[in-house]
Amino acid sequence: MTKQLVSELVRETGIDGAGVAVFATASTRDLVYASDGVAEEIDETQFTLGEGPCLDAFRFDNPELHDDISGGAARARWPLFAAQVLGFGAARVYAYPLGGVVGHRSGYSSSMEVPRPSLQRMRT
Repeated sequence: MTKQLVSELVRETGIDGAGVAVFATASTRDLVYASDGVAEEIDETQFTLGEGPCLDAFRFDNPELHDDISGGAARARWPLFAAQVLGFGAARVYAYPLGGVVGHRSGYSSSMEVPRPSLQRMRT
């Protein structure tokens, strides 16, 4: 079911990829599904480095929407993460908490041309 939901999310929002992870504790998580290798690398990079939008979406129970990770707030908050993810070809990242202590849903886009996915579509 998770695979189907992530596939629909990618198709309906126009993002390039997405993933879902759940947390057992604040420092232990499991990547349930990633739509492609880049989404998996983005997820693994955050947990290896200990910084990134999915971690903050989970920690603060608030969406993290970054239309340009090469500069601005994303680069300032997560310099190591931003540098790594840009190397994977991602230009934008989005992370949404899944009910506080449960986990997060995330997506990325390699194009600056694609509009930000609607909050409602990413949350459902």
